[in-house]
Amino acid sequence: MTERLADKFDLESLRKVQEQLHDIQIWSISQQENQHLFDVIDGLCRVANMYNQVISQEIEDKHITTGDPQHYINNKLDYPYAVYKKYSKEKTY
Repeated sequence: MTERLADKFDLESLRKVQEQLHDIQIWSISQQENQHLFDVIDGLCRVANMYNQVISQEIEDKHITTGDPQHYINNKLDYPYAVYKKYSKEKTY
């Protein structure tokens, strides 16, 4: 038997995650200090939320209604990844 997304995710939990991501995102864009860090958080919340929306759409509508989620995800991940690359070169772990 092939498992489907609906077997692994439920819409109520997905909506809760969406609300939590939205709250974190709104908070992050209102911060004044460490703006690069908060811009990274904003971008990552947007990426996670798009994945969340795509899963919700597939479960609810049986197809993805968002026009080009992969393009959106790639664009929103560009800035956080650029910041990571910049700062990861400055510090060694």
